[in-house]
Amino acid sequence: MRRIAFKQPQTSNFRCEYENTGTVAAGLSVKMNIQFETNAVGDYQDVIEIKTEGEPEPYFLRLHAFRPGPDVQFEPMVNFKYIPIG
Repeated sequence: MRRIAFKQPQTSNFRCEYENTGTVAAGLSVKMNIQFETNAVGDYQDVIEIKTEGEPEPYFLRLHAFRPGPDVQFEPMVNFKYIPIG
């Protein structure tokens, strides 16, 4: 069993919530809830640093929030009426 530590994202746009279970072993998991909020439209990036006991290098979980795309909606049925062949 190893202890695991999370470092919060560096920007205030991202927020990470998780339950501190103390130790993690093979087959166990930690559920993380990532939230993103902003007032300006754009592409945003951040990182969460995850350190585990006994590992010299931390793992970096990269977060990306991309600009929303257009919401294109089509009618479910298109009536072309009579179309001659050829």
